[in-house]
Amino acid sequence: MEAAKSNKALGVVCILVGALCWAFSGTCVQYLTQEHGMDPHLVVCVRLVLSAAILMAVCLVTMRDQLKSILTNRNALIDLVLYGVFGCFGCQFTYIMSIAINTAGIATLMEQLGSVVVIGYACLMERRLPRKRELTAIVLGTVGMTLICTQGDLSGLALSPQGLFWGVLSMVTLAAYVLLPTYLMKKWNGVAVTAPSIMVGAVAALIFLHPVGSAFPADPGAIAGILGSVFLGVVLPYPLFLRGLREAGPVVAGLLTGIEPVAALAFTTLLLGTAVTGFDAAGAFFIVVMLAVVALPDKPRRLMRGPSFGSSSPDDGVLDERPSL
Repeated sequence: MEAAKSNKALGVVCILVGALCWAFSGTCVQYLTQEHGMDPHLVVCVRLVLSAAILMAVCLVTMRDQLKSILTNRNALIDLVLYGVFGCFGCQFTYIMSIAINTAGIATLMEQLGSVVVIGYACLMERRLPRKRELTAIVLGTVGMTLICTQGDLSGLALSPQGLFWGVLSMVTLAAYVLLPTYLMKKWNGVAVTAPSIMVGAVAALIFLHPVGSAFPADPGAIAGILGSVFLGVVLPYPLFLRGLREAGPVVAGLLTGIEPVAALAFTTLLLGTAVTGFDAAGAFFIVVMLAVVALPDKPRRLMRGPSFGSSSPDDGVLDERPSL
């Protein structure tokens, strides 16, 4: 009993630290794009290329057989390419563009509304209306987004049209990021799936964004920002989250990762001096409650799939592992 409690406590710590790392990595991106004027296209490419290199190296050393199994499976390869282009590249591109135009806190809050898109997709595929809990989540998310986008004045938008565009697009790409690797994540280890997918995403970024000629600020602050974005956004939080998911369970993981958008707001305010209004705080509250509602199960041992939580109990032998970006 004591060992179980100790393991659960360890899982809670791992989840919280992982969520804080993800939040801080967004602040690093805002620092690079807004404080250093770094081209967001270049940030996307550097982050994906370095992340792919690190994760592929880890896979080649620790899980070579799983990596080979994925890369020699034709159906898996198709899913891998789709996930890499529309999930890894699409999600990173839209999220970083949203940060560059808005702020890391607002971009993270808007991206989390991808859970509403996932609910809509599930209802469409199952040809049904939203259940009571899902409808509650949709209402909460809509209220939160309205408060942030209008700042309480329904006659106009507080966000720029560009900021709103990239924020909404980041919701859609996050939904793709969550839904596309469903089959892959059930059959193979999360890192073994994510590493080659990010490599595909990196190639897509270099092809579509081709940041040739973009200036890379070579000062220590910019280098620290890049390293923080990569290591705190990928290398450290992903294994921490997976360990926490296994020890504490998907419900706890889903609830605790709701701290991520709040932490993103706090980090940008404390470290970069970004102003946060009362409407931003109220919108964040509604969105965090929405994440908690989505994380809770409809029935015992059955959880809805989402961007920050699992869809099955650890006892089922299959965890819905959150991708690493």
